[in-house]
Amino acid sequence: MIHIFECKIAILKAIFLHIKKLQFYNTIYFNYGGKYKMASIERTAYPRLRINITQRELKEKYTPTMDETHFAHTVARGKKSVANYLTLLKCFQNLGYFLPIDEIPYIIVKHINRVFGIEKNGIPNTRKNTIYNYYKSIRHYLNIKQYDELAKKLLIDTVTKNSYTMDNPADLINSAIDILVKNNYELPAYSHLGLPCANPRNF
Repeated sequence: MIHIFECKIAILKAIFLHIKKLQFYNTIYFNYGGKYKMASIERTAYPRLRINITQRELKEKYTPTMDETHFAHTVARGKKSVANYLTLLKCFQNLGYFLPIDEIPYIIVKHINRVFGIEKNGIPNTRKNTIYNYYKSIRHYLNIKQYDELAKKLLIDTVTKNSYTMDNPADLINSAIDILVKNNYELPAYSHLGLPCANPRNF
């Protein structure tokens, strides 16, 4: 009898947690015409590049330090490759995630190229394995962990817990961003902050 009672308690607990995860999903996503739509990125703390980057910002946030430049020379070969590496590094430092190299604003590319006396400002096609190695190196240099299943679990546990006291989708997403940053994780794409909860069978 005791065993049957314990099994019933365990089942009830599982059902309760399942319901809470469904509630979280319904909170993170707005019901929009029968479909679920994620909270607008503008309402959250998810890092984004400013449309109009000032010269002061370029100097303060996107100028490589001597240590960064020295490290870049141990990874990349050639002045242009070093500049490309540092462009990825500085953007990551300001965002917490990697922008596709061809989506980095021209003004940032031009600024870092100018530091190295490079007149041609376009970023050439860089092989995928080279970009992958750059990403891996930058994570190591900044002591950042790649977003993985452990990070996903941390995110879900955090927002599920916070859903007891928060009902604003933007606040829940911000709590997810905060816990990932505190634990030195690279931020995933914005859509991935809510999508792990879209299918309860993932848990």
